Amino acid sequence: MSGKKPGPFNDTEAAIRLRDPASGVGVELKLTLDPEREVVVDAKYRLTDMPDEERAAELISNLIREKGFLFCMTLAGDDLIESNEGQRSIPLLLTALKLALSEYIMRRYAVETGIAKDRGEFIESFLKGHPMYEMFADIEFIQED
Repeated sequence: MSGKKPGPFNDTEAAIRLRDPASGVGVELKLTLDPEREVVVDAKYRLTDMPDEERAAELISNLIREKGFLFCMTLAGDDLIESNEGQRSIPLLLTALKLALSEYIMRRYAVETGIAKDRGEFIESFLKGHPMYEMFADIEFIQED
C-alpha cells in the first residue's frame, strides 16, 4: 500500500482548462506533481483561443500594480518578456498564470488532504478582488484515470 495521502490527484498529473470570459483568453495547463513533496515540478500550457492583446496587457499591468514588479519577476522567472516599448507580453501573463495556478492547486491540495486547513483562507484572500479573479474562478479540474 502506498504512503500517498488521498487528494484531488490520484496520479502525478493534473490537467486544467481555464478561460477569462472578458478577454476570451483560453489556457490549458498540464501539471506534473510530486505528491510526496507537495509541489508542482513542471507546468506546460497552450493557448486555446487567440487573446485580446489589450485585455491581456491590462491584466498584466493590474497584476504588476497590485502585487509589485518583483512579484511578477519571481513568477515569470526566465520567461519574463518585454517588448521594445516596455509592454509586458502575453507569455508573461501565461507564465504568471501557470505558476500562480500551480501554487493555487497545491494550496487546494493541502486543504483537501487536511495538511493545512488554514491555507484555504489564504486562497480566498489572494483571489478575492484580484484582477484575474474570473480566470481563477472558472478553473475546471479534469481528472484523468
